[in-house]
Amino acid sequence: MDCRVDREALAEFIGRQVELVEALSIPKLLADVVELRLRHESVNREEVHALWLGAGLATHVGLAIFEEPERFVIAHEPAPLAA
Repeated sequence: MDCRVDREALAEFIGRQVELVEALSIPKLLADVVELRLRHESVNREEVHALWLGAGLATHVGLAIFEEPERFVIAHEPAPLAA
């Protein structure tokens, strides 16, 4: 028996997590600190916000896959070999 990623379950989960992450705004103090530290690299507030969203999504998805991988994996019977 082979295992595959359950793309439907993963896509549904990611969609819900995107909604949660986008509902949160980056704390002003954090945005100011990150922008200040990255100023020499010409990073603006919008890019800092994009990093915040990406990091939030990666955290939610990574933790879910680590803690409950069976939520996103299904058994898959390989097709029989042709004779």
